[in-house]
Amino acid sequence: MSSGPRRCVGGCREIRHDLLSALDGAPRVGGAPGGGALLRRRLWVPAVLLPVAETALLLAVGPRGAAALGPQVTAPPPLDLLHDLRWVATYHDSWLLLGLELAAVLALRSLYAAWIVRQARRQGCGSAWSLVRAAGRALVFYATASVLLWPWVALLFGGAISHLSYLYFAALPPALAVALVLHRGALNRPGAAQPRQPPPGDGADP
Repeated sequence: MSSGPRRCVGGCREIRHDLLSALDGAPRVGGAPGGGALLRRRLWVPAVLLPVAETALLLAVGPRGAAALGPQVTAPPPLDLLHDLRWVATYHDSWLLLGLELAAVLALRSLYAAWIVRQARRQGCGSAWSLVRAAGRALVFYATASVLLWPWVALLFGGAISHLSYLYFAALPPALAVALVLHRGALNRPGAAQPRQPPPGDGADP
């Protein structure tokens, strides 16, 4: 009777070890955490809190009908930019304000993408200048994506105003096609200047 529980404890310990290794995304050495992205608060806390904060703000202050946009604030690129452009297309009353809002959105998105990619790659924030340079590389992606997405954002805006559903169905497939083509750009460019490290044991000793 006593051997059964002991065997279960050992098996459960092995299962727990495998689950934690899978969550970490890196092997665990001697039971120590591998330091994977999913278990690091600095990665998943912003990704969770930002959508919750925007959704709560829209439900409390309004417009309540736009609360469904909240989860898109930390969507994978360039769907995160599509979220921002839909807000920009709605809330501006002059060309000057439109330009300022677009510049602010592109700058903030680029900084966020550079920060979160560097954290996920365990590069840390580094110096402020290196983060700005990484954001500048991400800015190239977001500026290109904004040009390609803007016509479909305009159609979505027109569909929201006119309540013509066919405008929505005409705009969504091309916007998703652009996202499928460009989806890796923002994740690659912030780390483009980082040299690739060879796998351990691959290189010859000098």
